[in-house]
Amino acid sequence: MSDLKFSEIPSILKRQNIIDAINYCQELSVKRIDFKKSSDIEEREAIDKLSPWVMAVFMNLAIAYCSYPVPKENCKKTFHEVINIIARQTLDFQSSLGSNERVYMPNYIRFIQRGQIENHLFDIYRHKFYFNYNDLIVQTFVSKFKIPYEKIFEIACFYYFCIELKCIDALFNKIHHFKDVFDVFTIKVKEIRDKIIDCLNTEPVENLIYYRFDDDLYSKPVLEINSRLYCPLYFLLYYAIGNILMYQFTRDDDDLHGRIGKEARENYLIKIVSENIKFDSIFVEKVLKECHRNIGASDLAITMGKEVLFIESKSTSPNLDVINLDDDAIDEHIELIAKHIKQIYNHMYKDCVVNKYYHSAFKIDYEKDDVYGIIVLREFTFAKIEKIYDIASELIGIKNDDEMKKWMINHIILLDINNFERLVFRRIDLISFIKKIEVESMNDSKGLNERCFPTLEKEIISDDYLAFFNDLKAKTRKLIFDK
Repeated sequence: MSDLKFSEIPSILKRQNIIDAINYCQELSVKRIDFKKSSDIEEREAIDKLSPWVMAVFMNLAIAYCSYPVPKENCKKTFHEVINIIARQTLDFQSSLGSNERVYMPNYIRFIQRGQIENHLFDIYRHKFYFNYNDLIVQTFVSKFKIPYEKIFEIACFYYFCIELKCIDALFNKIHHFKDVFDVFTIKVKEIRDKIIDCLNTEPVENLIYYRFDDDLYSKPVLEINSRLYCPLYFLLYYAIGNILMYQFTRDDDDLHGRIGKEARENYLIKIVSENIKFDSIFVEKVLKECHRNIGASDLAITMGKEVLFIESKSTSPNLDVINLDDDAIDEHIELIAKHIKQIYNHMYKDCVVNKYYHSAFKIDYEKDDVYGIIVLREFTFAKIEKIYDIASELIGIKNDDEMKKWMINHIILLDINNFERLVFRRIDLISFIKKIEVESMNDSKGLNERCFPTLEKEIISDDYLAFFNDLKAKTRKLIFDK
């Protein structure tokens, strides 16, 4: 193993060409996205260790430092060594993060990886619904980005199926045909280089392991060099055309942000739940609010026999300060999610069980052990879940030894939208899922933090979801092979 240090990477990369680095990273990205289909076990294990996190750090460093004017032969050996240095540094960072009082290290890693293969298609499916929800959203999108979302959607499918169909050359040969689309996601290398260098003038180079910029490769994964376009980190494209594009779309527009949240997101949840989950009755927020004089209600509730499940959609996600591990920002993030828990707790326990406000709709008076809740976050939190429940308990007025705290922990769970989709598209009974993952001890911190990332062996069986992508795959195949 080389004894080179992370601080030596700048001097190593200065002797390399940026186009070589991009080509190298593109090859790794394809392998990373496609590795699960490999029949070679050793290759699968090797690529699995090559995380999207490591590749993103490599690409940022290459942009910052690769300045040799012409391509070089045998550069892959050098890049491979740099990748290994970065991988070792990320392991060291993970080890140091393990003692953080606010952050659960495995969830932080999941968050910044951005390379969950199954989630790519979820993001495409969901944002197609969001950005085409009504005419106002469609027209506002075109007004803001000068291009319809349909063309961006087409690009997402094109890239995904190029890799699935092993038509990698099409990625290189056709990228310039979509320049008008990619303008939304393109950043000039000089611009991002200056931003990284400015950061590294005040931060140790090692901090690039976790540090995120306002407009880095996560939001602008397409690079422009000498009027040519490159997409070195394919897996980031799906995040850029989904969550980040939505941030940009609703930025500085509270009315639009509220409209997306109250209409598009809520109705998306209603759509996928009603199409895939078995229930006796389904109730939307408007009906539930009418049950107790418009005091407020969950977005959705479904009844199944003697049990009821409340579902609350929240647009909460970690901001840049949280991602960059600012303690104050993490505390604010924890308190915000704790307030979400308090809100659904009140709907479930006070409104449903104690005051029985929903009797006119449900026709059943539920006991507390038969009432469950799911809070669906825009993106999952990597704050320690036990910290969130502790703050929620304080807000509600529950003491640590109170039986109601254990009830709250066992009956209310947090899921990000991707993991909620993983369950729903497999038609998994949501209440049975919550019962199965009940945590017997409030001190089981690992169980609390891990329970929202279920390992699922069952295949996706959602009819609409599967039909949607079968149709797209056929259309994209034609686009790929269209000369």
